[in-house]
Amino acid sequence: MAQSSLAPLLRQLSFLLLPLVGLQVALGWSTLQLKLQVPALTVAHQMIGATLLGLLVAISTLAWRDC
Repeated sequence: MAQSSLAPLLRQLSFLLLPLVGLQVALGWSTLQLKLQVPALTVAHQMIGATLLGLLVAISTLAWRDC
């Protein structure tokens, strides 16, 4: 099977997942420790969650099209 031109793009996108998940966990933990009192942390947590969702949809769509 020949390597697709999308494979490097998928690899680059997938390398973004681990730091984003780590950041999401850290923001979630911080938000809980501060009892949801810092709106900026809560908003950042939701923003990173939305970014993760979008990135996972993009990776899934590109991988599906690459089959």
